[in-house]
Amino acid sequence: MLSVVALTVSAQDAAYLVDGIYYSINADNRKTVYVVSSPDGNEQHYTGNVVIPETVEIKGKSYKVTGIASAFMDSFLLKEITIPSSVIEICLYILQLSVA
Repeated sequence: MLSVVALTVSAQDAAYLVDGIYYSINADNRKTVYVVSSPDGNEQHYTGNVVIPETVEIKGKSYKVTGIASAFMDSFLLKEITIPSSVIEICLYILQLSVA
């Protein structure tokens, strides 16, 4: 089941860039991550086709991708997002102002 929630990812949370996508490790001790926006003030706006994998490796450990925070806000050149079945939570504002 997929749920739409108001996810909050703290600015203090570390974001890791893997294959052009930023991830934040959840503090739930279940080895899961969320897709997030760029951690710096110069936010990376995603473009083209983005394929989110089911798992990602960060610092030699494998993490399951289970959520998407407001990662794609203001990504005006975004054409398509492929979301894996492992994603069970999506931020309410995932695509705010991302219309081409």
